[in-house]
Amino acid sequence: MRRSAWGMVLALAGLAAWGLEARGQSVADFAQTAAYLAAQQNADGGFAPAPGQASTLGATSTTIRTLGFVGGSAPDVAGCIKFVKSCRVPGKGFSQTPGGEPEVVVTAIGLMAAKALDIVDEAMVEDSVALFGSQAKSFEDVRMAIAGLEAVEADSPDFPKWGQLIEEMREPDGSFGEGPSKAFATGGAAASILRMHLPLEKKEAVVAAIKAGQRPEGAWSKDDGPPDLASSYRVMRAMYMMKEKPDVEKLFAFIARCRNADGSYSGTPGGAPGLGTTYNAAIILYWLRLLADKPPALESSTFAPLFNGSDTAGWEGNTALWSAHDGILVGKSPGLDHNEFLAHRERQGDFILSLWFRLVEGKGNTGVQFRSVRVPGTEMSGYQADIGEGYWGSLYDESRRNKTLVNPTPEALKPLKKEGWNHYVVYAMGDRITLYLNGSPTAVYREPESEIAREGLIAVQLHAGAPMEVHFKDLLVRPLP
Repeated sequence: MRRSAWGMVLALAGLAAWGLEARGQSVADFAQTAAYLAAQQNADGGFAPAPGQASTLGATSTTIRTLGFVGGSAPDVAGCIKFVKSCRVPGKGFSQTPGGEPEVVVTAIGLMAAKALDIVDEAMVEDSVALFGSQAKSFEDVRMAIAGLEAVEADSPDFPKWGQLIEEMREPDGSFGEGPSKAFATGGAAASILRMHLPLEKKEAVVAAIKAGQRPEGAWSKDDGPPDLASSYRVMRAMYMMKEKPDVEKLFAFIARCRNADGSYSGTPGGAPGLGTTYNAAIILYWLRLLADKPPALESSTFAPLFNGSDTAGWEGNTALWSAHDGILVGKSPGLDHNEFLAHRERQGDFILSLWFRLVEGKGNTGVQFRSVRVPGTEMSGYQADIGEGYWGSLYDESRRNKTLVNPTPEALKPLKKEGWNHYVVYAMGDRITLYLNGSPTAVYREPESEIAREGLIAVQLHAGAPMEVHFKDLLVRPLP
């Protein structure tokens, strides 16, 4: 699995430092929610909407995606994959249970599950696109079809038609819907437009309508009823995609009031718990952390240390330049006319890498190699999570294409501490690579060249140039199957 297969949560970035425990985001809270979700898995590998019920694709898709946001894992991943595959109707789409008839909403949910389990294939996508094109007529069907296609990074020839359908719903002021349903309708329409990568016209009116709809309780409603998590989820997806913040504190407080003693969430405070509302809470909390420049939760029970804290055992390189002191891996250059690397001896394919680094006085250049190989001399060839002035947070291709593949935006670099400790998280999954610097995504990349290696060594660098010193600590890796 990918994100949803990670082990039990441990917040590597120290969520307590930001006082998030009171909002249902402590390490224990994440773990409790993950345990609640995992307990819903049945013997057939699927998940049930409620204990004692039969597995459904909807409950399974919702649960495995929620587990990804709280750092949990399905107890039986192979069984989960088998169940999802059993709900696929070849040549058509997905059904709610094995042997059923496919429909638009369920097929969209099936694509989301397949993506979370990394079992998407070309035929699956093509069948789904065809089904959506023939059956998606209402806005709700179109909205879900778009969501499913976004999950698998696919387009549809029906996007222009669907975009026109949504635009015809727009009010003269640029928003969508009327009265107490305006924010809900506006959020759903705006998110659908953005998911199709179409331009969002009159964004200011959209944002204003959504913000105006946030109730004093902190959340949103689809009508004149009480605010709830499901409505808030639809609104917040649009806000997150637009990088706009609501009244964050009020929303945090509302979600906390919806939390139950077993780690589940109800749609409203005191209401009945459910998988869907727990998903709503988990993903909204995830978005709020990112909008607040806080790192997503990371778990470490299945992470392995690359560095033992006392010496360079397991690594190879010039030990005159690299040493270990008090749990810190130190690279110190007297001034070099060539690059030097300390490489871990174990090769990695798909993985999650977490580490902390400090560039002393913010001077010099260094980086973290991955999926790399040694080349004659002292060089290494492969991807690099770059570190140093002008390159912070960049994804560089070292000694291969010799160019920066992705540069971060100035906004993404706001959490950077040039002379202090910073946290890098590297996700390498198939042809996709994502870098997080202090919780902010700085590089999102999909490798277009199939011949580029999908595995290799992890290493740290001392760049050629003036004297410099760099420190690394807490180097942890989680191989992904």
